[in-house]
Amino acid sequence: MRAAAALFFILLTWLIASQRSISARHPQQAPAPQASPLNEAEREWLLALGKKLFLQRCASCHNERGDKPLSSGPPLAERKLTAEVIVRNVNGRFKNASAEDRQGVTLYIQSFLKQ
Repeated sequence: MRAAAALFFILLTWLIASQRSISARHPQQAPAPQASPLNEAEREWLLALGKKLFLQRCASCHNERGDKPLSSGPPLAERKLTAEVIVRNVNGRFKNASAEDRQGVTLYIQSFLKQ
C-alpha cells in the first residue's frame, strides 16, 4: 500500500509540474505528450477501480462516460479540464478515499474527456 501511495504522489507531482508548463503555451497549441510511469497492467487496474467508483458516486449526475448535460454547464466529457483541475476536484470529492481510489477516478475521468 505504501508503494501505491508513493506512486500516486510521484504521479500527482509530475502531473502538476507538467500542467504548469503546458498551461503556459498558447491556447491553440496542442499539449505536449505525457508519459505515464504506470505499466499497462497497473493502468488498467486503476482505470477499472476508477470506473467502479465513478459509477457509484458520480454517474447519477454525469452518466457513465460523463456525457450527461448539466444545468451548471456542458457535460463533464466536453469540458476542457486540465489534469491539475481534475486532480483537485477528485481530491475534494473523494477526500476520505485512498490515494489509489483518487488516482483511479482521475485516470477514468481523463479517459473519456474529449480534448
